[in-house]
Amino acid sequence: MTGADRPDTSKDGRTDVVPDVTWETLAEAEPELRRLERLALWIAAQAPTDFCANEVWYGFLKPQLLPLVGWSRGRVPECAPDGPRPPFVRLSDIRPAEYVPATTEAERLLRTEAAYDLAYDHLCRLLPDCRHGERLWCA
Repeated sequence: MTGADRPDTSKDGRTDVVPDVTWETLAEAEPELRRLERLALWIAAQAPTDFCANEVWYGFLKPQLLPLVGWSRGRVPECAPDGPRPPFVRLSDIRPAEYVPATTEAERLLRTEAAYDLAYDHLCRLLPDCRHGERLWCA
């Protein structure tokens, strides 16, 4: 990619403008996406008659996707504190997440909204529709 083609990136490594991106490009840049793809296909093949795609997606697959693509990629993980947690949080205690700099084109691409949208859509489409009837909280 030449300087003229390079997407505009902000200081935290997110990209605002991105060229056309494919699933194959993303999976080559982040091999863990292939693992999630295989997992979604396996879940789809094993889906019971009362399967809830939303429960599987939001409760299981999406949390695994978040650190791999999009705005959450590159955040330094925080360890859970030892001992009791305070009953409330003061706004002054909230600090912005620290980001590891994106130093490669592949890393900059993986941090884009376009990468997140494409991976989200691809993996969601692998799951079958909900089959559980009238559970209103899912509809």
